[in-house]
Amino acid sequence: MYIYKDTICVKLNMFLLNFTIQKMTLQYNTISEITNNSMNWNLKVRVVRFWTTPDKYKPDIPYSMKLILQDEKGDRIHASIDKYTIKYFRDKIYDHGLYRMKYFVIASYNSKFKSNSHKHKLIFTQNTIVTKLEDSSFHMDVFKLRTFDEVAIQHNTDENQLIDVVGHVVSYEPIQLSKQGDNSSSFMNIVVEDEKKNNLPATLWGDLVFQMQSHLSGSTDEPLIVVLQLMKTHKFRDTYSIRSCWYQIKLWINTDLPQSSDFKNKLIASGKYKKVSQTSSQKHISISEELST
Repeated sequence: MYIYKDTICVKLNMFLLNFTIQKMTLQYNTISEITNNSMNWNLKVRVVRFWTTPDKYKPDIPYSMKLILQDEKGDRIHASIDKYTIKYFRDKIYDHGLYRMKYFVIASYNSKFKSNSHKHKLIFTQNTIVTKLEDSSFHMDVFKLRTFDEVAIQHNTDENQLIDVVGHVVSYEPIQLSKQGDNSSSFMNIVVEDEKKNNLPATLWGDLVFQMQSHLSGSTDEPLIVVLQLMKTHKFRDTYSIRSCWYQIKLWINTDLPQSSDFKNKLIASGKYKKVSQTSSQKHISISEELST
């Protein structure tokens, strides 16, 4: 009898010990806690944006992978994976996935155009741990939406801060071609409108033009809802617009993500929205300045 009781006590103690150890290992850090004093940060984060930068001389080969990570509190941090480390994570990380990530090199975040305000960024190594998680309670608010009013107020707009906006497309101009030496790029000017009837001009470049064009060519009575993620603001003749730049921008069209769906539902409920119309080219932004930049 005593031996039996002792065995139960030993098993119970082992169970409690293992439970305690497991609980300790699942203690996550917040992004706001991250400093360069340690490499052993343990994060539970959602990937709110993920993109690949091609090699300048070999466009078919990725030069680096970039991520923007967001924790449960909504804080964000930039992360980078160099070309020699990509092979360890290429098939593990996707947009909007929820992950446990641990062990990074910490560096200063000195990018001219920033996706967040954290002063540090994470650099992945081959020892960085990435584990896919499932947690329905972890929110899917992946956009840091700015209102059109905030963009239009000059003293409140930082042109080095990349922003997200949501609206519905009310007009667009024909696709145009811009040539610079032997290179040419397609671009399109559109106008998006918010729930307050404020308009915001936007310029799309490259593949985004044809992504947008495929939706403009179809006729529908419903509004065309777009989320423009990580756009650059630009001031020209005292007017602000937004534009796509580089590789981090993503265009979400009629997505069912929560913030976009909320906007669409409110707009349809109001019954006050315009159908998309085509307009002539107004050249309301400085394309030559865009190219020189």
